[in-house]
Amino acid sequence: MLGCKNNTPGVLNCGLFYALSYYSIQEVVLARSVTMLCGQHSVSWDQLSQFSQFLATSSWTLVLKKSARRSDQGRTISLRHNTPARLAAAQKTWLSGDDNKFLYALIRARASVSENARDKVYSQLGLGDADIFPSYQISVAEVYTTAAEYILEHSSSLLLLTCVEGEEFQKVPGLPSWVPDWSVNKSLGLRVTGYPDFHAALDLPKRSIIFRDDDGTRVLTIKAVALDDIVDFGPTKTQIRNNIRAFDLWGMISQLAPAYVAVASGQSREEAVWRALITNREATGTHSEAINTIYPASAELLDPSFRSWVLWRYAIASDTHDTLAFPDSSLLLTLLPSGDEIKEASQRCKMDETYLTELERQATRFDLHYSHAMLLRPFVTKMGYFGIGTQCLRKNDTVWVVPGCPVPLIFRPIEGSGRYRLVGGSYVHGFMNGEILKRTDLDFTMISLE
Repeated sequence: MLGCKNNTPGVLNCGLFYALSYYSIQEVVLARSVTMLCGQHSVSWDQLSQFSQFLATSSWTLVLKKSARRSDQGRTISLRHNTPARLAAAQKTWLSGDDNKFLYALIRARASVSENARDKVYSQLGLGDADIFPSYQISVAEVYTTAAEYILEHSSSLLLLTCVEGEEFQKVPGLPSWVPDWSVNKSLGLRVTGYPDFHAALDLPKRSIIFRDDDGTRVLTIKAVALDDIVDFGPTKTQIRNNIRAFDLWGMISQLAPAYVAVASGQSREEAVWRALITNREATGTHSEAINTIYPASAELLDPSFRSWVLWRYAIASDTHDTLAFPDSSLLLTLLPSGDEIKEASQRCKMDETYLTELERQATRFDLHYSHAMLLRPFVTKMGYFGIGTQCLRKNDTVWVVPGCPVPLIFRPIEGSGRYRLVGGSYVHGFMNGEILKRTDLDFTMISLE
């Protein structure tokens, strides 16, 4: 059993990671020490969390995903191999004194389920050290909006706005577009808590004001500068991975310049695409090494892995579609295989299982990073930039860089009002580390979000 209180030792006697999900998060995070007991064996919390991080960030996570769901009296249960790693991260945040401590707690608890939607916020008040008095007499929308206002007031950043993912992920009626719906327990966003590697507006300070319209509508006004308009978008990352043959991802690539225009080093458009699809971050390390994340990702291993990934996904995709999309040979491809190469590899895979297995092995490095955040879709902007953002994005949405926010945000104009709705955060290749500030014609303005 778990017997730990604040600043006291704790012992976990349970069935590895799965049972952790049933214990109080605060009992684990706030304990002075925790030991896992499994039968006659024990393991320290540090060892357990390091192993959990390895499982969650190495190719083992793909193996576990294939067998992670099992039936138990008609219910579908997910094995939670990353739970100790998440709790260890929560411990680190708790000790850090970060001014986004409450927000980080909400992000990490997003996948949890609560009978009362208000408890998705109230259960994290202790971990976030947030001075909010719980009230079950007010609406869920009011609870979530109050939490958002509290975070914006006490944080030096606008990281909160990256937790919004559009109307498909706002189920609570009455929420302003800039308030995250914490009752939605899907794995949303770019899946990088805090976005430590991204500084789209460098260290420009945030400027934000919240006010109420005469009708009571809460409006958030922030300082921002327009980057570009979205002119095309593709299927979701999940759809692309599951059946790459059915979608014309390559048509989007053809809209980009052969040498990607937003990167001074002259990366090819294919390289810009694979970097965007994995947010340009790479986990490194082995079972005997610490797992580290490097940014930007290395091309040496991921270039060939991306090429193998394309061949592999074509080889195992469905053949039921009348029209199949292949890379256009006129694109002057540098990384992507041609249509003929794809057809040849697919045919060989049908006759040679060993070749298919080897192709999958070569593709695993890219697939591991690609599979990290799936509720996203690629997009192309008017000036030929490539990025990924929430699957709720649409044509004519606009990408903005916002002081105080680590990643570009996507806004949707509200017709006839001069205001916008927040759609979500994004990764735009070539604009994640203050590159827009090199422009001489910047026009920062105050944008109102309903």
